[in-house]
Amino acid sequence: PESAPIKDGCGLPLGCSLMPMVRLPSNDPRYSVPDAQDIPRCESCGAYINAYCRLDVHSWRCGLCATVNPSPSRYRQQQNRHLELTRQTVDAVVSSVPRGVPGNINEGPALAFVAIVDVSCDEDTLQLFKDGLEAFLEGLPESCGFAMLSVDECVGVWDMRAETPHCYHLPVEEEGLQVSLEELMPHKSFAVPLFTHKQNAVAAIQALQPSSATNPHLRPKLQQGQEGGLRCVGSALQAVIEWSAQDK
Repeated sequence: PESAPIKDGCGLPLGCSLMPMVRLPSNDPRYSVPDAQDIPRCESCGAYINAYCRLDVHSWRCGLCATVNPSPSRYRQQQNRHLELTRQTVDAVVSSVPRGVPGNINEGPALAFVAIVDVSCDEDTLQLFKDGLEAFLEGLPESCGFAMLSVDECVGVWDMRAETPHCYHLPVEEEGLQVSLEELMPHKSFAVPLFTHKQNAVAAIQALQPSSATNPHLRPKLQQGQEGGLRCVGSALQAVIEWSAQDK
C-alpha cells in the first residue's frame, strides 16, 4: 500500500515474502521474465498487478484498493505467458543502465557508494575492514560509482581516477575540513564508475594502511588506547553530505 491509511482501510493483514532466485521454468517459451518497468502499477495505491487481481480485456482491478486501471494491450492475449499474472512470486528484471558512457568518467555514475574507513585501528583490524570492503565491492553492480575516505586525525580523500590511486590528506578544524571535496577534485570524479575503474578502487582499498604506519607521531597515542580522539568521522560525513547535495 502507498500509505498507512490505505493499509488500515483494506482490513487485511499484510506482510512481505522475499524469495530471491526463485526457480523459473527453463527453456520454456510460454514464460518470459518481466522487466519491472513493464509491470503495470495501480494508479491509486501503486501496487503491482498480480495473480490476485481481476483482469478483463480493457481493465484490471487492484487487489488492494479495488481501483480499476487500464489494462495493457499485451495482456489481451495469452495471459498465461506473463509470470506476474500466473505466479504468486515473481523475480523481475530491474533495468540498470549507467548514465555515463564507458570511458567517459565526466558523465558520472547513476548511483554512488561512499566508504569511510577508520584507519586509526591496528593492522589486523584494518585488514578485516579491507577484506570486507573488497567483498562488498564485488557485489556492487558495475553501473554504480564508488568513493572512499580514510579517517584518523585528518581525512584522507582517495583519487581513483588513475591506475595508481592517490590520497589527499585534509586537516580538520573545529568547523570541519579546510577544503571541500568539490574544491579538491571535480564533482563527478570523486565517485568513479565501477564499469571503468573497478580495479583502481580495489587498488585503493589494498593501499590503506593503519595510522601507526603512516603517521609515526600518532603511535604513542595509539599505544595508550587514545585512538578514539583521532577519528574525524563526523567531518568526513559532513563533507560527503555536502558533496551529495551538489547538483549532479
